[in-house]
Amino acid sequence: EMDELERIFCRGGFTDGYITGRISEGMTGIRSEEDKQSSRELEPLRFSPVKKKIRAKVKLRLGEPAEITFSLGDVAAVATGAVPVAAISSPLTESAVKERVMKLGDTYLTLSADDVTVELDEGINLSPSALNAIRREAADRLTSFDREFTPKKYEPSARARAERLITVEVNNIDLAKEILKDATNADIISVPYEALTECESNIEKVSLAIPAVVMERELPEVEKMLVDAKKRGIMYATVDNIGHFSLARKYNFRIFGGARLNTLNRESAEAYRSLGAEALVLSHELSLSQARDIGGGVTVYGRIPLMITERCFIKDNFGCDKCGKAELSDRTGAAFPMARTFSHRNIIYNSVTTYMLDKQGELSAAGLNHRHFIISTENAGFAKSVIEKAQRGAKAPEGMRIRRMGAQNRMNTGASDGRKPLLKKEVGRAKAPVSSKPHSSKQRPARPEKGYAKGASKTKRGKGR
Repeated sequence: EMDELERIFCRGGFTDGYITGRISEGMTGIRSEEDKQSSRELEPLRFSPVKKKIRAKVKLRLGEPAEITFSLGDVAAVATGAVPVAAISSPLTESAVKERVMKLGDTYLTLSADDVTVELDEGINLSPSALNAIRREAADRLTSFDREFTPKKYEPSARARAERLITVEVNNIDLAKEILKDATNADIISVPYEALTECESNIEKVSLAIPAVVMERELPEVEKMLVDAKKRGIMYATVDNIGHFSLARKYNFRIFGGARLNTLNRESAEAYRSLGAEALVLSHELSLSQARDIGGGVTVYGRIPLMITERCFIKDNFGCDKCGKAELSDRTGAAFPMARTFSHRNIIYNSVTTYMLDKQGELSAAGLNHRHFIISTENAGFAKSVIEKAQRGAKAPEGMRIRRMGAQNRMNTGASDGRKPLLKKEVGRAKAPVSSKPHSSKQRPARPEKGYAKGASKTKRGKGR
């Protein structure tokens, strides 16, 4: 089975590292042309349905319609058909009836002779085709009933109460320390454990970010973090994994639910609140109108975390000295910043920034007063200035590559909101403020001349588009 699975899906990187903790470059692979050809040469997979054992009752009475009842658990299906007649020769026998009824073909139903009850008058007959037709109808009805769901009336829960709340998540330790020095514009600031060692100001606003990925072997270390944070006076814990609610409750933290909980409807929001979440950031995938109908926190600024890797790509591909500066580039030239997180894993961030700070009116009208910020590659000065704009709002910096809630990426060109977003291939690389030291030229794909779109003539930005 392992060999067959490897031939089907192989792109290299088959590993037991997630289980054993042996992390290596062998976990990464690329699907080669040989791999593709090997997959194409495989025989088509054939799957047999899981059989369900049923019971049957057959009634064959002279002068009455023949009747077959198939039962699966508490579900029963009844089919009737032709009327048996007096036999001229070779009357029906119980064994012959059972043999006919047990022929269920390619359905997922199975029936043994011991589970067939027959009520049969003596000296009667019914053609095989008539008995087969009743059996098929009973089987069709039973499989149809088995697939049906009991309808449940949908009654949405109450929308969350709208409260003003400014929350910030910072993964970079140095940035976290800087932001905590002046946190007058934020209510809750989620930071990694390492940032707590020098955290002396605004303790009441700090939330310890429980790592989103924690293996069982790492639990003792995480619990030590929680104990130490509690001793330091930290009141909040950020939970991004449903399995970590119990950890936060165990040490009596007030719980702040992160966006990785993927809250997509009122029912999931209500479930997380029942587990102890006092505040929730909704899924990044929701549009403004969808978030309005649920109620909760929405990300108004920041690069969305796309992935957490078990292996440290930064160390293996760029070197530890590039930690916080490395990025992956795809074939379109889009750059995805990477950052280290707990247990030497990496976070890969989106190539564009979610930006809703210029939509204050729409957010307020929707009752979305919990505004969330994600700080990743920004320098401290820019990060603080962005958070300061939480209530008064501001347009995106010229040239910043942005996305809206539930919308496609676009470049900010100063155009009105009603204008069609530019396609990725029509614009140059963003000039959003990033960390103070620039990325090396080896890590970035070639970029177009400043201020001009790829292949465009040197006219003023935005003109004629």
